[in-house]
Amino acid sequence: MVEGFIMNTPRNVNNVIHLDNWYHSNYQDVYSFDLDDTLLQSVGTYETDYDLAKFNRDNTLLNNLRLKKLPLAVFVNMVFAKKNNLVVIHTARTVKWWLPFVLWFHGIKYDILIQRPKKNTMPSGQLKREQIKHQILFRKIKIGSLIFFDDSKENRDAIETLDYAIVHDPVEINKSITYDILNSSNRLEVIRMMRKRGYKI
Repeated sequence: MVEGFIMNTPRNVNNVIHLDNWYHSNYQDVYSFDLDDTLLQSVGTYETDYDLAKFNRDNTLLNNLRLKKLPLAVFVNMVFAKKNNLVVIHTARTVKWWLPFVLWFHGIKYDILIQRPKKNTMPSGQLKREQIKHQILFRKIKIGSLIFFDDSKENRDAIETLDYAIVHDPVEINKSITYDILNSSNRLEVIRMMRKRGYKI
């Protein structure tokens, strides 16, 4: 069993006071978004050279504040606006205390942030699958589907083995949906448009 490093940002003060109730809530769907090349451009060159040492040097607070937002960073807030959705930001990056500030700075809203625990060396696909099983299934959260966005095929393949999971390649989505469409449409119009394009949203 893998513990995930979690930071919660409950939607209101009442949720802070009654946080135990969160674990027994019913949600229509859980939307899980990767960070790099999904909501924000990737830090440094890790997505192409897989140089972890270089990534760790590049992964600074200042560099993260400079990252470009991608169209799904607008869509995630549309999903968040529906109260019975659970929005998860799920990154295989090693935990950083400042990451919630980075998400706030970029205007990204969410319910749960899951990061890689320190000293954990599991492959990212296996890590994310175990974290989702532990943090959602073992918490008795009743859900419809897990809608998972991740640019890594390894991660998508690992999550797709879960019966309730629907996986998407965010690189394709970010290319097909522009800021103009997102900023000029309401949430339901965007979801209908994405479904017409074949995305199970």
